[in-house]
Amino acid sequence: MKVSEFAKRSVDRGVYVVGRVGKGKTLHILDQWAGETLCRKRAEKIGHLLETDDRTLCVNCDKNTIGATKTMADYPAPDLTNIPGLNITTEGETEVPKTETAETPETTQEQIQEQITANIERVRSLAEADNEEGAAEIVKETKSLIDAAKGASSTATNKLRKGFRDELEKAMQAKPAEPIKPSKEVVPVVKYEDIEGVSDLVRMGAAMVSEGIAGLAKSSDVADKVGAILLDMWLRIENPKTGCSDLRGDSDEAKRASKDMYAAIEEELKGNPDGAKILDSYKRQIQRRRQHRTVEYVRALDNSPEEHRHFAKALEANPDLSPSEAVRKVCRIAEKSEIEKTLERDAAKRQLKNAQKALESGKLEGEEAEEAKKIVAEAAVPPVKRAMAAMDKAEKSINAALDLAGELGEVELLALKQRIETLVNGASERKAKL
Repeated sequence: MKVSEFAKRSVDRGVYVVGRVGKGKTLHILDQWAGETLCRKRAEKIGHLLETDDRTLCVNCDKNTIGATKTMADYPAPDLTNIPGLNITTEGETEVPKTETAETPETTQEQIQEQITANIERVRSLAEADNEEGAAEIVKETKSLIDAAKGASSTATNKLRKGFRDELEKAMQAKPAEPIKPSKEVVPVVKYEDIEGVSDLVRMGAAMVSEGIAGLAKSSDVADKVGAILLDMWLRIENPKTGCSDLRGDSDEAKRASKDMYAAIEEELKGNPDGAKILDSYKRQIQRRRQHRTVEYVRALDNSPEEHRHFAKALEANPDLSPSEAVRKVCRIAEKSEIEKTLERDAAKRQLKNAQKALESGKLEGEEAEEAKKIVAEAAVPPVKRAMAAMDKAEKSINAALDLAGELGEVELLALKQRIETLVNGASERKAKL
């Protein structure tokens, strides 16, 4: 299939972007926030769908797209008037330069196994964040990848698959951290409609998603804006179990507000046979961006005292922790977002690849050569050895601090004891999840 054919019949032409895997000529549809194509390969973004592009489009990406069987004329644009704070603009499409490159390589076993490992980590993070819906989607994909994994022999293949399945099962069983115990005092429930600004945010979020579905904005921009709206919305709603702002949207009112936002879009999509799939795609992107914005927000709490009013009970219950640490513990927020983890994995792979190429060229000398060798050597070390080496380093650091205890005054010594206690408690909590 040609890119032009897909673009002409795609209701979501403004949503999709195209990318290239390696140096291949075949173009792929790119899921920007997942950092991969719809056929589950890593790709580089090179532009948007164009009806004038006659290059070849990946068959598997075409099968996995949504809403691609209708034209824009089949779905009238939604009424986006009188929505507070909404500024609609129509962005033009980007020209895609033609290039002469080699054919796309097939997915290797190494890539399959790397993707399985990355997926298992994502499942564990989502399970710890109590996101069952998000984890279930990745589990299904990972099981298919495990079935495709192969070793050097049938015995090796069975052993490899069993190991992956066991790791996946452990990741699925990961449990979220325990929140602080709720007060026995009965707190009256405040309806979200009675909270200033929340109803406006519900309407604004629905309008922005509708804008994206209508092809008036990029899906990535829509996801980021709606993710910010959800964070703002949930900051205004208190979770009665913690007495803090409901950063995860766990309370009944936060869930109801989110449900009402999406219900407005579902109403607009009635009669569209692909409506549910289109909305599900947006929900996944919005969830990923909202989680990223939440992680960044919590991280900034250490330097944002004006925001501490949202988490007074968490800070009061954990005086020995920094504001960000206290909120992560009570509200069960991850230290890093899934987007950050994906970027770190990609950066580590690029660093390793560059180090290998530099060493093969023979042009490195002195400290640069030693650093490149160190990167390659560390990548070759099994994870268990790297983990134990990190433990040894941590033990030496703690012992070095304790050796200085005799030189500390009473106040400094108390601070050191509290710091060690915090480290031990944090390690114990993470150990319990293993």
